[in-house]
Amino acid sequence: QKLLEDLQNMDIVSDDARKNRSVSEWKAEIEQYRKQDKKKSALRSANKALEAYPKSAVLYAERANVYLDLSDQKAHADIQKALSLQPDCVEAYLALAVEDAGLGWMKRAREDLAQAGAIEPGNADVYRTKAYYYDLGIADFRSAMADCDTAVERATADRAKEMELDRCRLDEKVFYYTR
Repeated sequence: QKLLEDLQNMDIVSDDARKNRSVSEWKAEIEQYRKQDKKKSALRSANKALEAYPKSAVLYAERANVYLDLSDQKAHADIQKALSLQPDCVEAYLALAVEDAGLGWMKRAREDLAQAGAIEPGNADVYRTKAYYYDLGIADFRSAMADCDTAVERATADRAKEMELDRCRLDEKVFYYTR
């Protein structure tokens, strides 16, 4: 059974085909594995991506997100590496906000999100992350719902539906706690 699972999680794409991928293609693959909760595959892809693009702040931030999913302390080093390569890397500030929120450092998480928003005011993921962590003190409910709405408005068409689902989950969570 274990061998079968390992075979299913393996990437069958050849190394030659992988070398010709762009950073955004790698990022999309890593995010897809994360959505499917295939953490080991996401980590393998992130490592391969960084072999191809060792100076990509975005890919270090993506690998940091995978490490955060795995509750691995290596996330912090990758976030710092991303910020050293690109001090205005929005993805790194979002990962840092998630890390800080996970450690209970809400003030720092708010500052990280404010920094990400200052760099890219129209970034839907900034609003989505703020809304996601509202119940941990990042924002109040009204602000979180407004952030969800803004995230949906600013998201690409393929991501808008996903963000609308986030809004529904948030609405449901608040309904549960306030009734």
